[in-house]
Amino acid sequence: MLQPSGIRTGAGAAPVIESASRAHKGKLPLRASAGVTPIRPATRRGGLAPWQMRRVAAHIEANLASTIRLSDLAKLVKLSHSHFCRAFKESFGQPAHAYVMRRRVELAQGLMLTTSEPLSRIAATCGMADQAHFCKLFRRLVGETPNVWRRVHREGLG
Repeated sequence: MLQPSGIRTGAGAAPVIESASRAHKGKLPLRASAGVTPIRPATRRGGLAPWQMRRVAAHIEANLASTIRLSDLAKLVKLSHSHFCRAFKESFGQPAHAYVMRRRVELAQGLMLTTSEPLSRIAATCGMADQAHFCKLFRRLVGETPNVWRRVHREGLG
């Protein structure tokens, strides 16, 4: 039985505190305290629907070499810009810009292993502004420069 105070009582039932309104107003996280069981288990909510995730991922993959605007991605799945950014991060585990940059670096890694193109051309092919931008981003995400990474991983293949 749920009392007006939000405490569930009854034969053998543990007390339950419904703190949603308090958490919202006081900006407290919804968390179970010692001896208190939440009414509903916390679930991930607010992400993109599966069809939206597929559509966004396919659009990103198809357009890695060109400019990808967040507003275009939001329109693609019929969401506002701010709601899309929050939902994307909830669904993919990182912001949309970080996801796109990571996918571009992964594409570049594949090109570095399969072609002998100069890094400047690979950077342009992957949608980077220039080689300096590519090298800085690559080093931040991979931990070494593109040239060193290419040399080490090519030797491992050959």
